[in-house]
Amino acid sequence: MSDTIPNPLESGQSTLDGGTFTGNVGSADQNTQPTLSLEHGATVTANTAGFASSSGALGQTRFSTFDVKQSDTLNINAIGARGGPGPGVETVNVEPGGRLDLGVQQTFGDLTVNGGNGARVENFNGTISSGSGSVQPDIDGTGTVTLTGSLPEAGAGLTLSGAVSNGETIKLDAGSLQLNDPMQFHGTIDWLPNGATFGSDFGFATTTLTGVNADSYALNNDTLSLFQGNKDFLNLHLTNPTNAPLNVSQGSQGVVLSQIGPPENPMPLPIHTATT
Repeated sequence: MSDTIPNPLESGQSTLDGGTFTGNVGSADQNTQPTLSLEHGATVTANTAGFASSSGALGQTRFSTFDVKQSDTLNINAIGARGGPGPGVETVNVEPGGRLDLGVQQTFGDLTVNGGNGARVENFNGTISSGSGSVQPDIDGTGTVTLTGSLPEAGAGLTLSGAVSNGETIKLDAGSLQLNDPMQFHGTIDWLPNGATFGSDFGFATTTLTGVNADSYALNNDTLSLFQGNKDFLNLHLTNPTNAPLNVSQGSQGVVLSQIGPPENPMPLPIHTATT
């Protein structure tokens, strides 16, 4: 049963059982942040950006929590700006077996999506700009997420910890992508779609394949292949792999793809040459 949800929702626990809600969600006090539960196909569009600043600095951060019970839809709008709204910090908990259709427009803030056994994020879409995101459940369906930034801040960061379907595209415009289960990443990485100029403003764009060890690589059209000896053990689909420099290195955390050279002194990998 749905509660009557105040707008703005600034504290306490509320439930939306089916139906829709559009409004402001969040509190400047992390200890009293509101929790909004979505059930039975609920659809929520939440403005979670922080409170505006009267100076050129970022405004005050606003915190919010969302609990997803079944097959629900959550659209997060958290567009922070200097001299405008502050960052939004959102925690989304998908219950075991739950399904979440997720859209996000995030600037400067931080999004964390947790998931129980069998939880799924479906149709993950949006833009993360000079902020960060972490998604623990598997990602199904289709969607496109752009990682970007604006001067003088750095690019965005996104960590994906579960399997990712072949319908998902990550546009790496500026920032870092970390794949914690790279063997189960079946999506596409659009490598610096705007070319090297934009990304180089922030140092470099990187993709880390956590836990992967390789001794050579090959790039064939839009497929990056990693090898151990003669064994091709991982293939990554890249769009526009020659749009900007692509360096492939072996680091302590795994294989790193980078724009302007190996970060943190990992070892550059040679191009694969078959041996007998």
